[in-house]
Amino acid sequence: MAASTVLKKQLKRASRDAVKTAITKLRRHISNQHWIGLNNIYAKLYRRNPVDHHSPSDVIFRGRNLQQRQISDYVAASIFTHCGDGWSLLGRALNLQGKGDVSSCVHLAYYAELRAAMSLLATEGIGVFNKQHVIMTGSTSGVIPTTLNGTGRTHKFVWDVLEYWANRKLSSEILGEIITPGSIPLSDWFNAFGVQTYLQSVGSAWLKTWGIDIKRFGEDQILRNHSSYRPSRILPKIIVPADDSLSFSSELWKMCEPDSGSRFNEIDKHLLRESLAKIYITSIPPFADPHTTTNNAKYKLWIEQGITHLGLVPEVQVNWVNFLTWNIQPNTSRIIESAAGTASVEDPAYHLQVLARAVLLLRISTGISGKLLRETGFTKDDLKFWWHPYATDHGLIKKTMLVSDFMDLWSDIDVAIQDIETWKSSNPAPYSYNQLARNVSHQLSLLGECERISLWGLGI
Repeated sequence: MAASTVLKKQLKRASRDAVKTAITKLRRHISNQHWIGLNNIYAKLYRRNPVDHHSPSDVIFRGRNLQQRQISDYVAASIFTHCGDGWSLLGRALNLQGKGDVSSCVHLAYYAELRAAMSLLATEGIGVFNKQHVIMTGSTSGVIPTTLNGTGRTHKFVWDVLEYWANRKLSSEILGEIITPGSIPLSDWFNAFGVQTYLQSVGSAWLKTWGIDIKRFGEDQILRNHSSYRPSRILPKIIVPADDSLSFSSELWKMCEPDSGSRFNEIDKHLLRESLAKIYITSIPPFADPHTTTNNAKYKLWIEQGITHLGLVPEVQVNWVNFLTWNIQPNTSRIIESAAGTASVEDPAYHLQVLARAVLLLRISTGISGKLLRETGFTKDDLKFWWHPYATDHGLIKKTMLVSDFMDLWSDIDVAIQDIETWKSSNPAPYSYNQLARNVSHQLSLLGECERISLWGLGI
């Protein structure tokens, strides 16, 4: 069910300027090495007496009891912490799929999606809690948190609002800024090809597609409970072969390899290629598939003409033409292809589709989070109180280790992928999950450290 008219009217008041103001005001806590005040009532909300029959959320979310400064701090800080937690959940899910534990993988990958969406909504000034939620209104001069009325529980509410936000022009504008193939904003690419009017429909379709599991699980509590609480092998289960699982993990990481100009360049350039091809097929005469022999030359000419408007040096221009016409890297990204999949929850490959959608939602929330940090003047040094424990607690670095550039965290992953490829070359498929556990367990463990992507993805 879509967001109600009443809810839409309230959501229109949510303000990005208010969010930026709230983030800026976090500096008073960050100087003391905390995201928020240690006595913030909303951070302590779920530590209350679990047998208390009067839910604390019912009390402190009533309009006159809303602690404005504390709730503003909480929502602003949740942007970055939800995002970091989402990548951690994705890493655990990836570990489990490498062991053939499909049910647990779906559970954690779904929650990675949910956290990505909650982070994304917080960047728009929408704070997600349980039965009650808030919006941040106001401007650069002040923030006014307001309790939303007539909303549902977390899962359903997140989908209703994500769907609403996906349909707004504001969402396409921010996607056009943060998706940067070759360090060039997606909006500039679309302008160069004369298809800027399609940015909103493309962005809206992406968000709705990647959020489909939130829609399913939000609208169907029985389905969500089945994934989270029911025994997974009470009936026989078919699982994806181990070699397919191994290939998927490697592909996911290759798509997240950082680049100095664009921290998600591989994902972004594949999104660009797929979107341009789709626009051409449906909107540019003669409305034909550019993959066919007959139309490939026409499509290549269209690509070459568009590229000239970007001011690229000849060598770079040729490389882009070859990529966008499938002469290099001719295969569709498995991650993007899987994210668009419509398999049922009973399908053996469903968990791979959930993982792929989680990656892409996290890519969006991370991109917007990083943009907000840069716009509000926060640096890597400012946030060391957060990222250093985050990295050490998850085993990415030693406590005494200094990290001058988060992109250095890629090197371990690069070696792990190379080791896996070397092992595969000497051990032809098919493999068993036991073989993976006995021969590449260390490498698969590293491929579960998705917190690395969170850190370099922020671009600080």
